Amino acid sequence: MNFRALPKQVNHTCFACGSGNPMGLHMTFETDEESLRSRFEVPKHMAGWSTVVHGGIVATILDEVMSNGAIYLVERIILTRSMQIELLRPVLVEQPVTARGWLVEQPHERKALMGAELLDAKGQVCARGTGDYALFTPEQFRKRGLDEGIVKDFESWMAQCGKGS
Repeated sequence: MNFRALPKQVNHTCFACGSGNPMGLHMTFETDEESLRSRFEVPKHMAGWSTVVHGGIVATILDEVMSNGAIYLVERIILTRSMQIELLRPVLVEQPVTARGWLVEQPHERKALMGAELLDAKGQVCARGTGDYALFTPEQFRKRGLDEGIVKDFESWMAQCGKGS
């Protein structure tokens, strides 16, 4: 698999991918055009028990890699409809992890089903998930009266990635 880095997201305050959020995960993404991945370490302040990453943080990581995967691969603005996760083994803070997300199916133009996994430094799957994402063109998003800033961020990121909306 040949992965290339994607530009950082425009949303600088996002808890998961925002570089401007001092308490966030600071996830960045790479793609092989069939999936997205993010490699990083979960900070110590996101622990649940001792050095184990809190399960809610693991769910956030899976949602983020699936949602950004949907945005990039399907070229649409997304909103998470539902998500299921399985926590298979502990994820440890301050240890390298890799999150990977991919398109499972796009049953119609307004829906993407995504898959994801979170691996530890040894390549063991620690968690996996599936998600159902609502897809919107910029025009559909605007018609609903939702935040225009999201549309602008989406269009800017797609252009930086070399994709059109």
